[in-house]
Amino acid sequence: MKIIRPEDLHTDDFLIERNKVRVKKELKKYRLTYENASRFTDHIGRTIDANNRLYLQVLDGMGIIHIDGKLATATTNGVIARLPADAPVPLSLIESGQYVGETFGSVWVNAGTREVYISGVPVGRRIVVDLVGFFA
Repeated sequence: MKIIRPEDLHTDDFLIERNKVRVKKELKKYRLTYENASRFTDHIGRTIDANNRLYLQVLDGMGIIHIDGKLATATTNGVIARLPADAPVPLSLIESGQYVGETFGSVWVNAGTREVYISGVPVGRRIVVDLVGFFA
């Protein structure tokens, strides 16, 4: 029988704290790209602040897509943003339905895809949404 020693553990994946082995979990952040600046922008009408307004954070397979912005033009089931090619994708549909004033709208990402869709959200009204799901 072999006993695992500290030098057997790869430092990218494991830590040793107080003589205990811990699995290293790294939070990864991915900047999403706006699909079309004339369709959806950040809440003050720009697309340059995606690091803070349009991103995915993933830790150990659990992720949050944060969206903060507004529609610039009316959109029915339109793509507003995309996950980058190196980002993981949701394992199942992730969606948030919400009322903006008197109007019901929805923001979602389909399983295994990179496109962020929006429907029913009124033009010019700010939305702040966190889509939570499992990513791989």
